[in-house]
Amino acid sequence: MRHVRLTLSAISIFAVMMPASAQTAPSIGNGEKLIDAVTQCRAIAESAGRLACFDRASSALEAARAGDGLAVLSRDEVVEKRRSLFGFQLPTINLFGRSGEKMPEIQNFESSVSTVTRSGRDRWVVRLADGSTWRITEPSRFPPRIGGPVKIRRAALGTFVASFDGDRSLRIERLQ
Repeated sequence: MRHVRLTLSAISIFAVMMPASAQTAPSIGNGEKLIDAVTQCRAIAESAGRLACFDRASSALEAARAGDGLAVLSRDEVVEKRRSLFGFQLPTINLFGRSGEKMPEIQNFESSVSTVTRSGRDRWVVRLADGSTWRITEPSRFPPRIGGPVKIRRAALGTFVASFDGDRSLRIERLQ
């Protein structure tokens, strides 16, 4: 009984202290809130208040960026990042867009074959010019030509199909 009371009192002390420690932790917020704070400062008419608001908002932005809590990407950089992740099975979250914004899904891309290595009987691992590595999952007696063009597209059920040199299509999977 005494052990139960001791445990309950320890839990209650921990529960009381938990919200206090959460409130003292600095809260940076998400990127949209930080940008919104800067734009809201423009609505302040008084010069001193407006300057103080800009100082607070820019300090929060600077702290978030310095602490890797915020990354600023241009639209072109977002498209390039999404293209570099083509072929990976990622969760369906909006990694590189605004909340509520639906970015178009990349359906295919073209590159060229950089290297080809054997991966078992009639199987090949292909590294593309962009640095991505793919494994051909179907038997193919002849390896893709180094330097040749490749077009990779989405297929059914989350799979991918590649066409090397415009020849027949082969199922592939992204390794890295």
